[in-house]
Amino acid sequence: MLVKDMRIDDIKAGKYVIAVSGGVDSMVLLELLAKQKQIELIVAHFDHSMRLNSDRDCNFVSDAAASYGFKFVTEKAKPGLLKNEASARAARYEFLEKTSKDNKCTAIVTAHHQDDVVETMLINLWRGTSWRGLTSLKSAPNRIRPLLDYSKKQLVEYAQDQNIDWREDPTNQDTNYLRNHFRHVVLPRLEKTDPEFRTSLLEIRDQLIKQESGIDSELANLNEWLGEDLNRSRFAQLPHAVAKEVAAQLLRHEPEHGKLSTKTVEKVVHFAKTAKAGKTYQVGGGLALTSGRNNLELKRLV
Repeated sequence: MLVKDMRIDDIKAGKYVIAVSGGVDSMVLLELLAKQKQIELIVAHFDHSMRLNSDRDCNFVSDAAASYGFKFVTEKAKPGLLKNEASARAARYEFLEKTSKDNKCTAIVTAHHQDDVVETMLINLWRGTSWRGLTSLKSAPNRIRPLLDYSKKQLVEYAQDQNIDWREDPTNQDTNYLRNHFRHVVLPRLEKTDPEFRTSLLEIRDQLIKQESGIDSELANLNEWLGEDLNRSRFAQLPHAVAKEVAAQLLRHEPEHGKLSTKTVEKVVHFAKTAKAGKTYQVGGGLALTSGRNNLELKRLV
């Protein structure tokens, strides 16, 4: 495929929030979406206040939105409030969700691309998440990611070919940040050792995604059998591997489940099957699992 022929699938008619940082990824996405006349875009920019001169990025994105005739919305975090990548990501998505709700939008559109997919897979493997950590970055009805098939290299080439301006965030080179370490150190080494590494990893992801829908369908049947109160005697009958899938799904439905590692899931399964009535296990993320005589209850701590 010639870079100049890059295109994305048409999004169904409606109003959408597009997250634009000013970097090459989001500026290419903005240009591609602007060609789709059946949609209305709200350009949303979140200033993390984590470096000097971030106001320039905001002004740059605001000018870009104006040039396309799109509404522009921005929010700036209080300086020093966001201490790490996790808090920055949470604050950004909170802003995007609020913007989407306030403007009655269909979904949020982000510029995640193929490199993000590979990096996320590696990070989740390092963190010890389950196989679902290898499929976590994909499109969903409320979060559309049209660039997942394109690499960062292709996006840069397209921007250069189409004379699309963008701004470079110097913190993206700081390998003290976990993702940057994987991006600039770990992944290049792996690809140098094995030029087919990326292709192989993405093929594994594709296979897992195909299997995921079938597994989710079976889990839905199991959840109906277990009941809304998560019947303990029935849960105890589940094979260990199946019980882990049920427990992981239960936690994933909570937006603040904490670090959902395989270790956490193992502890939840063990507690659910063996704890005496009245016992409580603090899962993390402000959540606790309480064992009753016949059921289990996941609740948020006050």
